[in-house]
Amino acid sequence: MTSSSPFRRPRFSLLEPLPSENGDNIRTYPELLAFNAKYNPSHIFCLQGVKDHNAAPLPITFAQAQLSVQRCMGWLAKNVEGIHSPREVNGEVEKAATVGILMGSDVGIVIYMMALLSLGVPVGNCPIESRERLLTAYFLRLYCFLHV
Repeated sequence: MTSSSPFRRPRFSLLEPLPSENGDNIRTYPELLAFNAKYNPSHIFCLQGVKDHNAAPLPITFAQAQLSVQRCMGWLAKNVEGIHSPREVNGEVEKAATVGILMGSDVGIVIYMMALLSLGVPVGNCPIESRERLLTAYFLRLYCFLHV
């Protein structure tokens, strides 16, 4: 699955805002994905490996990735308590708590991270090597708490 259309690169500047009439004043990862979904929809976002090592990886386009992020945003906002965009409560801005993602190494981690970032939720990712130590420490702490 390759695109015959030329790839349009966004302009961006982290130091000063660009004129917004071009629609490419990119400041965040979700904005970059949305731009590419709009202007480069059939270009490859990533290749997702499959369990069968003899099978070819599955190509995922920018349009498919953006649709997955939008669906994930809707599911998270509806089904996970505490997941919300920043909102005003009693005259102060209330942000959702940071979410730590402990997942495998497939495209799902990117979809969840982009969905949470799009909702304005801070995201932290624990690398695979650290996860085992983190979970071991958590269960040791839990065990010690329950057995003291």
